[in-house]
Amino acid sequence: MESNTVDQQPKLQKWFRLQEVIEMTSLSSPTIYRMMAAGTFPKSVQLGRKAVRWRESDLLNWQAKAGQGNQQ
Repeated sequence: MESNTVDQQPKLQKWFRLQEVIEMTSLSSPTIYRMMAAGTFPKSVQLGRKAVRWRESDLLNWQAKAGQGNQQ
């Protein structure tokens, strides 16, 4: 039987609050929601009645794509 090491276990997903997303992207709240509606920004995930978060992986993918667009 194999023993699981820390390296073999899947990485836990980090979740960001709206304020953290604003700080990370330098976008305003209305811009974030407008871009979400247009399909140009990652959708938030409803975790509870009042808890809305963004996945770290979604934000990193969006940043990578946005960076590629600026290089062209």
